[in-house]
Amino acid sequence: AQQHAVEVMLYVLEFIAVASTLGTNSLNIRRSTTISCLTCHQDNVLEDNIPILSIPIFQNTSASLQKILECESLPLANAPICHVCSCRRESLSKLCFSNLGSVLIIQLKRFRYVEGSSSKDCSPFQCTPFIEVPTHVEQEISFVRKFTLIAVINHTGTLNNGHYTCFVKDGGIWWNCNDKAVVQGSLTMLKGALPYILFYKAI
Repeated sequence: AQQHAVEVMLYVLEFIAVASTLGTNSLNIRRSTTISCLTCHQDNVLEDNIPILSIPIFQNTSASLQKILECESLPLANAPICHVCSCRRESLSKLCFSNLGSVLIIQLKRFRYVEGSSSKDCSPFQCTPFIEVPTHVEQEISFVRKFTLIAVINHTGTLNNGHYTCFVKDGGIWWNCNDKAVVQGSLTMLKGALPYILFYKAI
Protein backbone atom coordinates (compact mmCIF):
# COMPACT_ATOMS: atom_id res chain seq x y z
CA ALA A 1 0.00 0.00 0.00
CA GLN A 2 1.17 3.53 -0.77
CA GLN A 3 2.41 5.32 2.37
CA HIS A 4 3.29 8.97 2.82
CA ALA A 5 6.93 9.21 3.92
CA VAL A 6 6.30 12.25 6.14
CA GLU A 7 3.51 10.48 8.03
CA VAL A 8 5.78 7.47 8.56
CA MET A 9 8.59 9.77 9.74
CA LEU A 10 6.28 11.50 12.23
CA TYR A 11 5.22 8.11 13.60
CA VAL A 12 8.87 7.08 14.04
CA LEU A 13 9.80 10.41 15.64
CA GLU A 14 6.86 10.15 18.06
CA PHE A 15 8.08 6.70 19.08
CA ILE A 16 11.60 8.09 19.62
CA ALA A 17 10.18 10.92 21.74
CA VAL A 18 8.47 8.43 24.04
CA ALA A 19 11.44 6.08 24.22
CA SER A 20 14.32 8.55 24.58
CA THR A 21 14.68 12.09 25.90
CA LEU A 22 18.11 12.26 24.27
CA GLY A 23 16.58 11.35 20.92
CA THR A 24 13.92 14.03 21.31
CA ASN A 25 16.53 16.72 22.04
CA SER A 26 18.62 15.62 19.07
CA LEU A 27 15.67 16.04 16.70
CA ASN A 28 13.98 19.08 18.24
CA ILE A 29 13.45 22.27 16.24
CA ARG A 30 12.30 25.22 18.33
CA ARG A 31 10.87 28.16 16.38
CA SER A 32 10.11 31.66 17.55
CA THR A 33 7.77 33.83 15.47
CA THR A 34 7.46 37.53 16.26
CA ILE A 35 4.23 39.16 15.05
CA SER A 36 4.49 42.97 15.00
CA CYS A 37 1.22 44.91 14.78
CA LEU A 38 1.52 47.87 12.39
CA THR A 39 -1.18 49.78 14.28
CA CYS A 40 -0.16 49.62 17.95
CA HIS A 41 3.45 48.56 17.20
CA GLN A 42 3.36 45.86 19.87
CA ASP A 43 5.05 42.49 19.42
CA ASN A 44 3.60 39.08 20.15
CA VAL A 45 6.09 36.20 20.28
CA LEU A 46 4.86 32.68 19.51
CA GLU A 47 7.06 29.66 20.15
CA ASP A 48 6.60 26.04 19.18
CA ASN A 49 8.55 22.80 18.79
CA ILE A 50 8.42 20.78 15.59
CA PRO A 51 10.18 17.56 14.52
CA ILE A 52 10.25 18.35 10.77
CA LEU A 53 10.80 21.75 9.15
CA SER A 54 8.74 22.48 6.01
CA ILE A 55 10.29 24.90 3.52
CA PRO A 56 9.25 26.20 0.09
CA ILE A 57 11.05 25.07 -3.04
CA PHE A 58 13.36 27.97 -3.88
CA GLN A 59 16.53 27.09 -5.84
CA ASN A 60 18.38 25.22 -3.08
CA THR A 61 18.38 24.44 0.64
CA SER A 62 20.28 27.57 1.68
CA ALA A 63 18.07 29.89 -0.42
CA SER A 64 14.87 28.28 0.86
CA LEU A 65 15.99 28.64 4.49
CA GLN A 66 16.90 32.27 3.88
CA LYS A 67 13.46 32.82 2.33
CA ILE A 68 11.51 31.62 5.41
CA LEU A 69 13.70 33.74 7.69
CA GLU A 70 12.88 36.95 5.83
CA CYS A 71 10.39 39.40 7.33
CA GLU A 72 6.93 38.77 5.87
CA SER A 73 4.07 41.25 5.51
CA LEU A 74 0.69 39.91 6.66
CA PRO A 75 -2.31 41.62 5.05
CA LEU A 76 -5.49 41.99 7.07
CA ALA A 77 -7.03 38.77 5.72
CA ASN A 78 -4.03 36.66 6.81
CA ALA A 79 -3.05 38.52 9.96
CA PRO A 80 -3.69 37.08 13.44
CA ILE A 81 -5.73 38.94 16.06
CA CYS A 82 -3.52 41.51 17.82
CA HIS A 83 -3.43 40.82 21.57
CA VAL A 84 -3.50 44.59 22.25
CA CYS A 85 -5.97 45.83 19.62
CA SER A 86 -8.19 42.73 20.07
CA CYS A 87 -8.84 42.54 16.33
CA ARG A 88 -7.04 41.69 13.12
CA ARG A 89 -4.43 44.21 12.08
CA GLU A 90 -1.92 44.34 9.25
CA SER A 91 1.28 42.94 10.70
CA LEU A 92 4.84 41.88 10.08
CA SER A 93 5.98 38.32 10.81
CA LYS A 94 9.59 37.35 11.54
CA LEU A 95 10.68 33.76 12.10
CA CYS A 96 13.86 32.64 13.84
CA PHE A 97 15.19 29.46 15.42
CA SER A 98 15.88 29.47 19.15
CA ASN A 99 17.13 25.88 19.25
CA LEU A 100 18.22 23.20 16.80
CA GLY A 101 19.11 19.61 17.60
CA SER A 102 22.00 17.63 16.16
CA VAL A 103 19.79 16.33 13.33
CA LEU A 104 17.74 18.64 11.10
CA ILE A 105 14.94 17.05 9.03
CA ILE A 106 13.57 19.21 6.22
CA GLN A 107 10.45 18.58 4.13
CA LEU A 108 10.07 20.36 0.80
CA LYS A 109 6.59 21.73 0.09
CA ARG A 110 6.04 19.74 -3.09
CA PHE A 111 2.35 18.96 -2.56
CA ARG A 112 -0.55 21.39 -2.55
CA TYR A 113 -4.10 20.53 -1.52
CA VAL A 114 -7.07 22.27 -3.13
CA GLU A 115 -10.66 21.13 -2.52
CA GLY A 116 -9.60 17.64 -1.49
CA SER A 117 -7.21 16.98 -4.38
CA SER A 118 -3.43 17.25 -4.42
CA SER A 119 -1.00 18.61 -7.01
CA LYS A 120 2.76 18.24 -7.07
CA ASP A 121 5.46 20.86 -7.63
CA CYS A 122 8.12 19.15 -9.75
CA SER A 123 10.52 22.11 -9.77
CA PRO A 124 14.22 21.13 -9.66
CA PHE A 125 15.92 21.64 -6.31
CA GLN A 126 19.57 21.52 -5.31
CA CYS A 127 20.32 19.89 -1.96
CA THR A 128 23.08 22.09 -0.56
CA PRO A 129 25.79 19.76 0.86
CA PHE A 130 26.58 22.16 3.73
CA ILE A 131 24.24 24.72 5.28
CA GLU A 132 24.54 27.36 8.00
CA VAL A 133 21.43 28.12 10.06
CA PRO A 134 21.29 31.25 12.25
CA THR A 135 20.05 30.63 15.79
CA HIS A 136 18.94 33.29 18.29
CA VAL A 137 18.62 32.90 22.03
CA GLU A 138 16.38 35.48 23.74
CA GLN A 139 17.17 37.91 20.90
CA GLU A 140 20.47 38.70 22.60
CA ILE A 141 22.81 35.85 21.69
CA SER A 142 23.15 34.83 18.06
CA PHE A 143 25.24 32.09 16.53
CA VAL A 144 25.28 29.87 13.46
CA ARG A 145 24.75 26.09 13.46
CA LYS A 146 26.51 24.23 10.66
CA PHE A 147 25.04 21.08 9.13
CA THR A 148 26.09 18.55 6.50
CA LEU A 149 23.76 16.57 4.24
CA ILE A 150 23.58 12.86 5.16
CA ALA A 151 20.45 11.54 3.41
CA VAL A 152 17.77 12.46 0.87
CA ILE A 153 14.41 10.83 0.23
CA ASN A 154 13.22 11.36 -3.35
CA HIS A 155 9.70 11.00 -4.71
CA THR A 156 8.40 10.26 -8.19
CA GLY A 157 4.77 10.10 -9.31
CA THR A 158 1.80 11.48 -7.40
CA LEU A 159 0.99 11.43 -3.69
CA ASN A 160 -1.44 8.53 -4.16
CA ASN A 161 0.56 6.64 -6.78
CA GLY A 162 4.27 7.27 -6.40
CA HIS A 163 7.62 5.73 -5.57
CA TYR A 164 10.32 6.62 -3.05
CA THR A 165 14.07 6.21 -3.42
CA CYS A 166 16.78 7.27 -0.99
CA PHE A 167 20.37 8.51 -1.12
CA VAL A 168 22.27 7.80 2.10
CA LYS A 169 25.78 8.80 3.15
CA ASP A 170 27.64 6.21 5.22
CA GLY A 171 31.29 6.58 6.15
CA GLY A 172 31.82 9.23 3.50
CA ILE A 173 30.29 7.05 0.75
CA TRP A 174 26.94 7.78 -0.89
CA TRP A 175 24.53 4.92 -1.61
CA ASN A 176 21.51 4.91 -3.91
CA CYS A 177 18.72 2.80 -2.36
CA ASN A 178 15.86 1.80 -4.67
CA ASP A 179 13.83 -0.98 -3.03
CA LYS A 180 16.23 -3.95 -2.84
CA ALA A 181 18.73 -2.40 -5.27
CA VAL A 182 21.52 -0.60 -3.39
CA VAL A 183 24.43 0.79 -5.43
CA GLN A 184 27.36 3.04 -4.57
CA GLY A 185 27.40 6.49 -6.09
CA SER A 186 27.99 10.18 -5.37
CA LEU A 187 26.07 13.43 -4.89
CA THR A 188 25.81 13.73 -8.67
CA MET A 189 23.04 11.11 -8.37
CA LEU A 190 20.80 13.89 -7.09
CA LYS A 191 20.79 15.59 -10.49
CA GLY A 192 17.47 14.83 -12.14
CA ALA A 193 15.94 13.45 -8.94
CA LEU A 194 13.07 15.10 -7.07
CA PRO A 195 14.17 15.50 -3.43
CA TYR A 196 11.33 15.50 -0.90
CA ILE A 197 12.83 15.00 2.58
CA LEU A 198 16.38 16.07 3.49
CA PHE A 199 18.41 14.98 6.50
CA TYR A 200 21.23 17.15 7.85
CA LYS A 201 23.63 16.39 10.69
CA ALA A 202 25.29 19.07 12.84
CA ILE A 203 29.06 19.45 12.41
